[in-house]
Amino acid sequence: MEVKAMCGLFGFCGESSCKSSLLLQVLAIVGQTRGKHSTGIAVLTKNGNSLLIKKAICGFEFVAGGYMEVLFKNRYCIVIGHNRFATSGRITDRNAHPFRVKVANRHYNYGAHNGVINRMHGFDSHFRITPAEVDSETVFRAIAALQRRGQSAEEAIRKVTYWISATGKFAFLYLETRQRILYLWRNEERPLWVFETDFGHFICSTREIFAKSWGILRGYLGNFNGKAYKIRPYVLYQMSPEGTVAALFRLKRKASALRIDRHLERKLKQATLPHWSEVIEDDRFERGWDYETG
Repeated sequence: MEVKAMCGLFGFCGESSCKSSLLLQVLAIVGQTRGKHSTGIAVLTKNGNSLLIKKAICGFEFVAGGYMEVLFKNRYCIVIGHNRFATSGRITDRNAHPFRVKVANRHYNYGAHNGVINRMHGFDSHFRITPAEVDSETVFRAIAALQRRGQSAEEAIRKVTYWISATGKFAFLYLETRQRILYLWRNEERPLWVFETDFGHFICSTREIFAKSWGILRGYLGNFNGKAYKIRPYVLYQMSPEGTVAALFRLKRKASALRIDRHLERKLKQATLPHWSEVIEDDRFERGWDYETG
């Protein structure tokens, strides 16, 4: 019987502020409803340095232990975070997300994943990598390996996603530090949302987690007057700290994966790639949103 992985993803892209730092802390705490085995963040600072902090503790303990104080001590532009529900690999600090992968000398990227990657036989030999204890890290190693061989991050993501599409269940965040770009993509099995606020874009696995997190800080942040977007499956998106959000292209999937959504596949074949605002599902929060129940 398969275990249903319920890891949580959260993140930020924009100009750092006290508001963004506080909201990221609360997202780490509320997000532990999707996984309490580990918590971690990867941070790209304004001057190009990257920081990785992750521990085998729940989100509340991670914040209470001061592991997110780094957000208040640095000016940052991109953050990715993860609440782990372990399905592959031991519960250790090392196996917590995000994972750091080497692309070149002094060039490291970071990735976080919600889901499971089933039946990876032959994956490591195909991409010529050493498999990791956690399947998620193995995927990011493959993306980085292709980048080391001269391929772009987009092309590497396209090839790796195609390989895992038949059996994988996933939502991914991949931080390209040198280009200062955050990539995000998913399939039908795992949710992923983007929230546009007046102080930056936030990423969260579910609308409910974000709403509850905002509600905790409502006295400071005020009512949510931004937009909430649910990203489309098998479309690769990129975000930049300058506020640019774009749908790049559709990710191909193996034939055995098409049974998941035949109707969507027919629509994708018939249509040209829409602009971001047409791809996503626009869903505004109401002023009367119940932050307690979601």
